[in-house]
Amino acid sequence: MDRLLPPTWRPASEAELEAALNEGAFTETPKREAKQQLRSSKDQAKDMASFAIDGGLIVVGVREVKTEGRFELAPVEWVDQILETPARIAASSCDPPLQVSVEWLESERPGHGYLLIEVPASPLAPHMAGGAYYGRGDREKRRLPDTEVERLIRARDTSLDVVRTALREQVEKDPFPEGRWRTCTWSRCPRGASRACSRPGPPPRTRGRSCSTWSGTGSRG
Repeated sequence: MDRLLPPTWRPASEAELEAALNEGAFTETPKREAKQQLRSSKDQAKDMASFAIDGGLIVVGVREVKTEGRFELAPVEWVDQILETPARIAASSCDPPLQVSVEWLESERPGHGYLLIEVPASPLAPHMAGGAYYGRGDREKRRLPDTEVERLIRARDTSLDVVRTALREQVEKDPFPEGRWRTCTWSRCPRGASRACSRPGPPPRTRGRSCSTWSGTGSRG
């Protein structure tokens, strides 16, 4: 093997993908998997769910030659909805729904190419598919035991609690909470109102000045 591909590597062209295969640099890892063709909806959902914990890339159109310990190009034929199908499966067959991005890589063979399915690390992981939770091993997906699922869910809930707490603190710092409105009493309101307005917050600056007499607490309407 002449070189190693970085974990986040993704090919920009067929030539780049072929070079990685020929050099032996393309291997299946916890963050990368090769598929010769799109599998059933059930299997696709499991594959994508398994990457949701740490993120990863599924390259469709690459064949593994197991007897020789290498991979080779096997471009798939373009068909209608080929780009939409994986994203639809991830959203409908994974629980919680999973968002993925799908890219088509053209091949020199007319009407053929490669699907790059990128699964980002999900804040809602683990995701269930087919009634079970999946993660990644060294080279392939694996079914997660209950103890690991419980650990991941606790970690997820803790992270979400941190976000909720931060949002709540920001809301509590709001100087104009719901139900409290400031009233502009400037006779020449920069908003052009002929009388005191009751919009929340100070009026916008006009000619470099703000409404110096903006004060008081009023009610909307």
